[in-house]
Amino acid sequence: MSCAESVRSSPPPATAGLTLVEVLMAAAVALVIFTVLINLLSGTGTVQARNQLQISVDDSIRSSLELMASDLRQSVGPRVILSTSPGLPTGLASYASSSSALSVVQIPAATLLSVLPPGGYPTTQNFSGVTSTALNASVSTCGATYGGGDYAMLTTETSSAWLQVDASSYCTGGSTSSTLKHSASSVSYTYTPAAVVGKVNVLRYAVQTVNGVSTLTRQQFGGPVQTVAYDITALSVEYSADGFTFTATPVQPRAIRLTLTGSRASGSKTSSLTLSTTVYMRDVQYTAPGN
Repeated sequence: MSCAESVRSSPPPATAGLTLVEVLMAAAVALVIFTVLINLLSGTGTVQARNQLQISVDDSIRSSLELMASDLRQSVGPRVILSTSPGLPTGLASYASSSSALSVVQIPAATLLSVLPPGGYPTTQNFSGVTSTALNASVSTCGATYGGGDYAMLTTETSSAWLQVDASSYCTGGSTSSTLKHSASSVSYTYTPAAVVGKVNVLRYAVQTVNGVSTLTRQQFGGPVQTVAYDITALSVEYSADGFTFTATPVQPRAIRLTLTGSRASGSKTSSLTLSTTVYMRDVQYTAPGN
């Protein structure tokens, strides 16, 4: 009888597994890490969005201040419209500057026409209560420079005066000289060879609501309102007669401080910013009316 060797198979080794407690602990740790990462990414996105808004508002304010400063540097005469300016035409009274609005006076060089001296000059040097001004320019040049109802300024080395051109038949004369009529503006002044008349352009800056948005606007007298920048919520103007001391009361300025505040929103995020600049007036020959 043969004896067969009995072979007994061994059970496979047991595989180590995770207990329920370990699985729950790992899930909790993963959840914490995931939450931290989500908050970090969300915070980074919020900061980036806020920075983009800040940059956008900053650009709008800086470009607006630069435009206003450029217009001011080209201003002449009284520089700005003052409600107290002697002889200010009634039509410009609503354009008077204030602590929250700025009206800049400019005279384009191309509109300057020389004034002829009074009869008997140099013995006679004074004009008294005149309502028309003789110009060293042809009637065609006078007519091409001015339109009916235009505002102008007569300046000498020592004084200036506001003029309002007649509504019709305001330029008369010939090929070598002409007369500009301004019946509503009676002026008296001492003639100098530097006396000129120039057409006045008035540029007004103010914060208005445009299409439901707070907006910095720019308007040339008699023209349409132009949008300078949206989301500008406030304009503050301070005036300095000596270049050092500033006040909210408009005066003939040697310097003007401009302050703009802007606020822009995107979804639930809002960015606000306030910036200022000080503009010092360049020296020009013209002086303020009444001086």
